[in-house]
Amino acid sequence: MDGRVEPRNRVLTRARAIAVALLVVATAVGGVRAFALAGASAEDPSTLQLDGATLRVTGVEKVVGIAAADLMGGMAHNISGYVGDDQMMLSVSVQISAGAQPAAYDARSILARAVGARAHLLPAGGSLGSGFLSAHGRVEGTVAYVVPRDGSHLVLSVRGSPRSIDLAAVDQVAPGAGGHDHGTTPR
Repeated sequence: MDGRVEPRNRVLTRARAIAVALLVVATAVGGVRAFALAGASAEDPSTLQLDGATLRVTGVEKVVGIAAADLMGGMAHNISGYVGDDQMMLSVSVQISAGAQPAAYDARSILARAVGARAHLLPAGGSLGSGFLSAHGRVEGTVAYVVPRDGSHLVLSVRGSPRSIDLAAVDQVAPGAGGHDHGTTPR
């Protein structure tokens, strides 16, 4: 009986050692995965990285006339004639801030696009241009896009980045709608 107990104890000891080793490996892999997920979730969904600076969307406005912020910024004309009946202007308010290092920014790198579309919309105006921020500096402004009124959903991205920020759904214009009547009738 002692001869059988010895091999059985060895088998149980070996099985316990293997179970402990697997538990340690599983714990280590789980810990690494948890840290990776914690790091990934630390990214704010309302920010993008722009040339070493952080871009944060602070507001989105569907513009049917001149925006108050642009009027105060020196714009003195309306958007009529610039935006057709089948389009609208979307004004995106942003804040760009530098971290511990100075950073440059350029509004031409901030792109809008319809979800599912490959083509990007370039900024058509706004109060944000390009510039340089000292360490911990920040600037606020608007970037405006002329977008088709086709019912699409728009996102904002930065040239060269796969990330995007949800902006707004655009209304849809019925075919043939729009325009205005000057009292003439077709003959």
